[in-house]
Amino acid sequence: MGVLTRLFQPQASLSSDDIRKALSDGGYGGYGGTSGSGVTVSPQTAMCVSAFFACVLVISQTVGKLPLDLYRRVGRSGKPGGKELATDHPLYSLVGARPNKFNNSQSFREMLTAHTCLRGNAFAFKNKVGGGRLYELLPLESNAVGINRDPRTWEITYTVSQKDGINGIYGPDQIFHLMDMTLNGYQGLTRISYARETVGLTAAAEMFGAKSFKNGAKPSGVYSSSKTLKDGAFERLKKELNEGFSGENANNAMIVENGDTWTPSQMSNDDLQYMALRQFQIPEIARFFNMPLHKIQDMSASTNNNIEQMALEFYTDCMMPWLVRWESALNTQLLSAQEQKEYFFKFDVDEILRADMKSRFEAYASGISSEILNPNECREWEDLNPYEGGEVYLNRNTKPAPVAGQGGKNGAE
Repeated sequence: MGVLTRLFQPQASLSSDDIRKALSDGGYGGYGGTSGSGVTVSPQTAMCVSAFFACVLVISQTVGKLPLDLYRRVGRSGKPGGKELATDHPLYSLVGARPNKFNNSQSFREMLTAHTCLRGNAFAFKNKVGGGRLYELLPLESNAVGINRDPRTWEITYTVSQKDGINGIYGPDQIFHLMDMTLNGYQGLTRISYARETVGLTAAAEMFGAKSFKNGAKPSGVYSSSKTLKDGAFERLKKELNEGFSGENANNAMIVENGDTWTPSQMSNDDLQYMALRQFQIPEIARFFNMPLHKIQDMSASTNNNIEQMALEFYTDCMMPWLVRWESALNTQLLSAQEQKEYFFKFDVDEILRADMKSRFEAYASGISSEILNPNECREWEDLNPYEGGEVYLNRNTKPAPVAGQGGKNGAE
């Protein structure tokens, strides 16, 4: 009997009614449920599966670690558009540094992103002071917030029922809502609901392996003696095998005598089948997050030639939707309609796109020679101080080097 057969032998097959019931919530608020393997899948049990945990960890930590700034649009009157940091706006430090006195910006964004990965939605209470000024953003428990839409007016309300803390019914002006992909326009779908069977199968395989080790210990080999050993000889041989050929001495050469033999244990077909199942489940889970395998420590499909391209795909395919999701939510829910014409939130993604030193410097040289970049801009990206004259856009291959105090293209006169 193969490992897959034994793994699922006690479980009955899913009927069409079971499948319809499993998908009846459309992925909203179900937070998993019982899978066909018999494992109950929830945010807590899903996070016990290493591949699932790694996907949530990588996405939430990446969102948390990237600089997030508030910018002001400049040069909009018939001139090329530009931007500058809006350090004088109250939201600049509230969002970019400390949303509340308990969390810094990194931990706040990391937490709400993890909530969204696990439950499809994340919420924070907009604590306002006199005049309606936003004072702080207080994170709420995702499973303690209900989302309601009036069927006639389509107005959204949030019912908060935490055991301790904020409770009541609030409107969008009081709740910051970050949601995953949505199919109804006001509520993010729960990926665990769709990944239920994949996560359940992985968890069942892990439990099967753990129980096998606990209840069915496998010897490293078999020592065959040509004659019956007396008690004393048996104990002496057992002690010699344990002390001389186990642990750090496992690879020592063994000498047998009198026709005795030692046969090491080999991996059975069941062992190979189980290992293949465990390996197959890693990309299955990664697909639900569009996560490149090398980011969750699976290098089976990576080479020295494609790792940089995979890093770029991590940004464009996996992280960009999350960053845009955050930027859009902050812009529309924290800035007024009038403010949105002038201000906007933006992540600095240089850390994700940062290539190796040789590639970076080749790109800088190309940008400078094409007069797209100036040296001081490149130095800023390398965390180096600017130098006088380095703000001049000048092609050093065709033009003389600038003299300090003299202007060039877009330079100071």
